[in-house]
Amino acid sequence: MELKEHWEDVYQKKAPHEVTWYQPDLRNSLELIREAQLNSGKPIIDVGAGASTLVDHLLNQAHTDVTAFDLSETALDAAKMRLGDRAEQVHWICDDITSYEFAKKYALWHDRAVFHFLVDEKDRELYLDNLKKTLMVKGYLVISTFAEDGPEKCSGLKIVRYSKDAMCEILGFDFKLLKFIKETHISPTGLEQKFNYWLFLFEPE
Repeated sequence: MELKEHWEDVYQKKAPHEVTWYQPDLRNSLELIREAQLNSGKPIIDVGAGASTLVDHLLNQAHTDVTAFDLSETALDAAKMRLGDRAEQVHWICDDITSYEFAKKYALWHDRAVFHFLVDEKDRELYLDNLKKTLMVKGYLVISTFAEDGPEKCSGLKIVRYSKDAMCEILGFDFKLLKFIKETHISPTGLEQKFNYWLFLFEPE
């Protein structure tokens, strides 16, 4: 099954609150976004937004330039339905993050649980190239993946786990680590999943 078909199938069979990565409390993502101290008009993108409520929180905090990006149209439609009329305040993009060409740059790029699905080195390189082309200089990266002691698979797919240092190494010297958080996520079925979160400042040499 193609990757897009896989995620469409997941979101067609399960409600947003039933997927293993669902979080009613987005405290770590929101904490790291607050650390960036962006003014409300700065553009923010949530990569792999799915049906997450992060966009709701950003709108509630008066952010006016919010983009939700995901491979699954079904997931984005679920988020739009939840937001109702407020969905018009969000920019929606359904595409592949390894190949999409952005028309604008962002002050903050948020990714919870996309990067760890890129098990092929070429896909990781394409993602990172897109990140560096799309993130403003002195912009912020908030990224979260399964930790080194986290699951080896998610949604039936293999993943790559990252320690604190491994993520710093793969991003390279262009990204300055500002904050690191460890999290034990409890899935809707009660399973423990270890996540790591990083906040980086993008300062290319």
